[in-house]
Amino acid sequence: MQMQMENRVFIFFCCCSIGVCLVLGVDSQTNEISALLSIKESFIDPLNNLKDWNTTRNPSPHCTWRGVWCNPNGFVEKLDLSNMNLSGKIPDSIQGLRSLKVLNLCCNTFASPLPKSLSNLTSLSSLDLSQNDFTGEFPYGFGRAKGLITLNASSNNFA
Repeated sequence: MQMQMENRVFIFFCCCSIGVCLVLGVDSQTNEISALLSIKESFIDPLNNLKDWNTTRNPSPHCTWRGVWCNPNGFVEKLDLSNMNLSGKIPDSIQGLRSLKVLNLCCNTFASPLPKSLSNLTSLSSLDLSQNDFTGEFPYGFGRAKGLITLNASSNNFA
């Protein structure tokens, strides 16, 4: 009888733990969707390349959106927005993509300063900002991205 009670308590705690993990995972993915939508709002997209980045017309997960690649757990690992004629500003909300390893913004028409929050992307292994018109100081702190292998910031107007 005592053993059955212990087993039930153990099973109950296991189920609760799994439930909490699932809720936290969904909440984290919701945060990533919010970050992506904030990024889209900050961009000027004259060719409407990011038209599928919405939750009303496209109920599909964000991992199916153009330029977005996710890991098996549904977290954004790659954001390739190269050659899309995008401009505007990169918002601080980009730091919400905590699993981001590859960010490619090459060959667009960005002409704003980079946000300091970009250096909070500590999982980055590749960052390509080349062939834009980014201005201002290059953000200090990319040393925290210990896995950063590739950094291309050529053909910009950094101070």
